[in-house]
Amino acid sequence: MKTNLLHFLALICFCGCQASSSRAPYLNVIAHLDKVKCIGLQENIKTVGKVLHARLTDSLSFYILDSQGGRIILYDTSGAQRKVISRYGDGPSELKDVLSLALHGEKIFIPEYYRGIKVFTAEGTASKHILIQDKNFVLVSGDIEAVGDNILFLTCVWDGKVKDSKLAAVFIDTAGDVKEKVVGYPREYSQFLLTGRKCGAIRGDCTFAVCFAQSPALIIGSLKEKNQKLIDCVDRQKLYISPKRRADSGGNEQEMWKLLKEEWLNYRIVFLNDTLIARARCRETDESIRLKSLVLRQNSLDIFTLTGHFLGEVQLPGRLHDACQDLLFIEESDAPENRQFGFYKITFQLQLANAQ
Repeated sequence: MKTNLLHFLALICFCGCQASSSRAPYLNVIAHLDKVKCIGLQENIKTVGKVLHARLTDSLSFYILDSQGGRIILYDTSGAQRKVISRYGDGPSELKDVLSLALHGEKIFIPEYYRGIKVFTAEGTASKHILIQDKNFVLVSGDIEAVGDNILFLTCVWDGKVKDSKLAAVFIDTAGDVKEKVVGYPREYSQFLLTGRKCGAIRGDCTFAVCFAQSPALIIGSLKEKNQKLIDCVDRQKLYISPKRRADSGGNEQEMWKLLKEEWLNYRIVFLNDTLIARARCRETDESIRLKSLVLRQNSLDIFTLTGHFLGEVQLPGRLHDACQDLLFIEESDAPENRQFGFYKITFQLQLANAQ
């Protein structure tokens, strides 16, 4: 059953009022991906290491964060390289142990593991080094988002002084002062924790979302309204923590790591529009392990309402990096001789739950 956008949004809003289940009981959402454009990187592609994160600009050119080379590289929509910023190292204009990438206006923000946040101009000049003033907080695996000119949203943060810290994210200003904390962790999460990575996204009205690498749970809240809610989504926990791990949580570590081909990891969360959130997850395959490839993992996208109701999922043709409304930016190949990205338009079809 096809439906227009207004009808779709009205139904989704109605789903948000149904609090008794994590899935709307009367409809299914089927997502479709249509490829709009393929972009092959054209210059010096063999010198590009692992693309940790790629971000779209307003003009749909894109920056990639080369984690191995310590570089930020700007490409246009044809795949031509336009600018290279920084290099690997410890200097003021160099990058090392990078975690994520955020853009706002003419500024580029890069957090470094256990260090600080380096700020570059679009011209490539290192303009600032932000240190979190609360010395208890350290930068670890996770994301960064820029909120206006002076506020940053960090999931790449950990409270190193508090045992069993429940810190999920913080808002800081560009002086490094902590303004707000997002606190909350899924039940049983730390018991099975393999990676502490958390992913975050925030949109223009300061609505934010946080997800956790090995949990179906979401935190959704608003900086303006000073609220947040943890949605457990426990009915999807088996995707992330297999029955074998749950039955033998203290078992052989090597055997437990083999479960990575069964268990999913969340690695990206984005807002698709005013009503929907999408969370990307992946799991290892024999080929991805052999070639040490992120792209060759099995990738999937889960769709949620802003109230955390799961609506449906769609398989991804590669690794999701960013989204601009209903346009997804996906890395399709990370082979050294064939670095390729694609733009995909996501559309939706609604079906009644009892439809054949």
